[in-house]
Amino acid sequence: MAKTILILRPSKEMAAAAMTAVERFQKVSGMELTVYRQNINQAADAIEAGRIDIIFTATTMERSEANVLIGCLERSKTFPYIISSPDNAEKMLTTVPVDRLCKAKNDFSMEFIFACLRNLLTPSNYKLDARYFKSILTSVMNVVHRNTQLKLTPAQVNEVKAEETTETIAAVMTFFGDGVYGSLSVLTCDAVLKKFGETILFLPPDQVDRELGMDLLAEITNQIMGVMRSELRDFGWTLKTSLQIVHCGDHFLNKDTAPGTSFKLPFRLDNDKFDLILRYSTYRVSVQEIEINMDNRMAHIMDVRLLNLAMDVCQSTLRSSFEVDARRQAIVAGPTKPHATEAVYVFHAGGWQGEYTLAIEMDYETAQLLAKRVKRQADENLEDSEEQIRVFSNMIQKMGLEFNRLAKQHGYSFEQIYSGAAFSDSAFMSFVRSPGYCVQMPFVVGASRIMLSFGLRSDFATPVFDAWPLVSTMPGFSPETAAS
Repeated sequence: MAKTILILRPSKEMAAAAMTAVERFQKVSGMELTVYRQNINQAADAIEAGRIDIIFTATTMERSEANVLIGCLERSKTFPYIISSPDNAEKMLTTVPVDRLCKAKNDFSMEFIFACLRNLLTPSNYKLDARYFKSILTSVMNVVHRNTQLKLTPAQVNEVKAEETTETIAAVMTFFGDGVYGSLSVLTCDAVLKKFGETILFLPPDQVDRELGMDLLAEITNQIMGVMRSELRDFGWTLKTSLQIVHCGDHFLNKDTAPGTSFKLPFRLDNDKFDLILRYSTYRVSVQEIEINMDNRMAHIMDVRLLNLAMDVCQSTLRSSFEVDARRQAIVAGPTKPHATEAVYVFHAGGWQGEYTLAIEMDYETAQLLAKRVKRQADENLEDSEEQIRVFSNMIQKMGLEFNRLAKQHGYSFEQIYSGAAFSDSAFMSFVRSPGYCVQMPFVVGASRIMLSFGLRSDFATPVFDAWPLVSTMPGFSPETAAS
């Protein structure tokens, strides 16, 4: 369906920038756009009839012009999005809903106009073009070869369903922005990491231990994500990265449990696997997100309301899921290095106010005991790791969605970006690097201990709600603890 754009009294430069942006958007989206370059009197009938989808107004309006526009909007069947200079926006604050009015704090460049079109007109069920995957495949091979001089052999890209897989090495990096969110997972093996250590650090294979191998994979994954973002930027998508996870062990069950469309990009390095799983979903971008992106601001405030909410939601979810009471212990610093664990369940979400992470860790025996309370099955059935991962994946999903719901009471709006699980009956190394500030909150359930990690990167709250100056001076916080 064609969309209609109105540019009110544009300057010569803005008109040229807008037409270039429209042509580019039509090429990458396949959507037809109609553009009006008119004054308010010429456009009045179209506005009142609800035929305008986006209005751009950069030239300062006289009060009489603003009154005519406001009158048209009040009589309109539907409110269009209005991308306005700050002066013009002030004149419309009492008339236009906050989710339809964007105060443009920079110039109306081609890049900015294109970003508005991309974000506000792309349908929420949009599917990525096959061209993107071909471009990403080539970029992955190039980045690995540039760093290691090793050559990856690609196989056919396939759309896949999320499933549990047994892994020895797994890394995840999440992304969101411009109406797209998801994760990039790298699944490989110890032999590949040792080859990376040989070619990147010039170390013999026996000196590439697990912690060093995890650092190498994290860096390679970071670079792959960088070239993927660069390739998608060429097609009009600007993405931010957020959460990073790395697991390494003899064997563990791994699963990305978030909703979305997943594609497997398989590679081989000699006879060893180096597979990429790209999962994404789409969401409707708000005008507030466009304003925040223009500001390019992301300071850190540990909102005490969200910190307390994380603890409350953890307690209530454990009680409702397993009929157990969890006793809170003192808050401690978040992890700064890989550590041994047997079960990790992660929920990550973001929005225009920032992003947060909830992660639950426990030992295998505790997971068995809690799962037994849910299923009421015989012990031999509880040995099935797939059943365990299903039970606790549901738990962390429930916890995250409840957090999102209750956070709205404090003005936050979050979209789920990622949820996943890694589980084994023997210890594996794990590191969850959450953006912003991160703390850990131990809970005692009977004779067992469950660790909740909460990470938050946001500057939405005012400093009066910032709990970080207090919690960072509590016992258990090391001097090197800092925001990532």
